[in-house]
Amino acid sequence: MHREPPHCPGRYSFDLDIETYNKLRSTERSAPGHLVLLVVPPNLELWVTQHQDSVVLACHGYWACLHGREAANSCATTAISLPQEQQLTAKSMRSMFDMARSILCSAARR
Repeated sequence: MHREPPHCPGRYSFDLDIETYNKLRSTERSAPGHLVLLVVPPNLELWVTQHQDSVVLACHGYWACLHGREAANSCATTAISLPQEQQLTAKSMRSMFDMARSILCSAARR
């Protein structure tokens, strides 16, 4: 059964388990933790197309950086808000990698 994640105007919401949330928010990681939400079409046969040299995903995605966030108030799950303007694109992925590189470089200088 297809179920789209909860959607409020301008954003999606995803309930993330606390253990994963804590791992992604930790500043002790070697790279910042990001949550990526992919919204896939109901017909999964149309979702993934595999070619000899590529895999094409027919979906749209959103991301949130959890690096350094506050501890959750819950012991089971916490709702992560993924704004629609934070679409997963080649540009946003490049930005995530640049942020990781910046954190790694600053840690190496210490």
